[in-house]
This record gives sequence, structure tokens and C-alpha cells, in this order.
Amino acid sequence: MPTYVLTTADSVLCGPLPPPPPPHGGKVTTASTAKLTVKKAPVLTESSIEGNPVLGCKITDVTGPPVSTHCKTALKVTGGLAKKLTAGMKPVVLDSLSGTTDGVFQGTGPPLKAMYGQSASSKLSAV
Repeated sequence: MPTYVLTTADSVLCGPLPPPPPPHGGKVTTASTAKLTVKKAPVLTESSIEGNPVLGCKITDVTGPPVSTHCKTALKVTGGLAKKLTAGMKPVVLDSLSGTTDGVFQGTGPPLKAMYGQSASSKLSAV
């Protein structure tokens, strides 16, 4: 299965990759000034995601126990970076993206602070 490059036209979402548990429903606001584009949309790098706001997270804030807080900020890209393809000497982000947000959801397991990527219709694949 090919791994596609994410662009500003694609989605970076908060929550664990479905299925279960369900995603939180929030979308990371991405921005990129990369000169490398796919269908006229700039590709994403770590700096296109990290530190940016998350809008629309459906997790309800609960003071606990267990504690839950909705996602407000994308913190760190922890996986899904291309090994060879770069934009501005930085690895591009792939749709295998994994990362963390500042939100905490604690249901029956350990706290989840997750995000993932979804490529809408990318044409550029990479490893």
C-alpha cells in the first residue's frame, strides 16, 4: 500500500487512528510555505503541524477522575516522516503520520494524546 505525502489540502486530525476508539473529531490547522507542491497545495513538514491549533475536538473536559481535556494544540510529530523526500531540507510528512496533542482522553485504558493524517487524493507517494 503506497504512503502519500500530506499537503495543506489534506487533514491532520486529533485522536487515535480509527477503529477503536473513535477519533476526537478535531482538525489541526496546518500551514506551509514549502515550494514543493502537489496539485498546487504545499506539502507539510513538521513545522507545518507542531504548535498549531486544533479546532473542533469533541472530547468533553472532565476534572476527573479520570481526567479528560479536549485537544487545543498539536505538540509533536512522532512518526510518518519521509526518509528521502524533503522540502526546504526538512522531511515531508506522510499519511502514516503519528503524533501527540495537548488533549487527554482517558476511558478504559491509558491516556490518549494522539493525532494522525488523512490524504484526500494525493498523487505523490514516498518512503
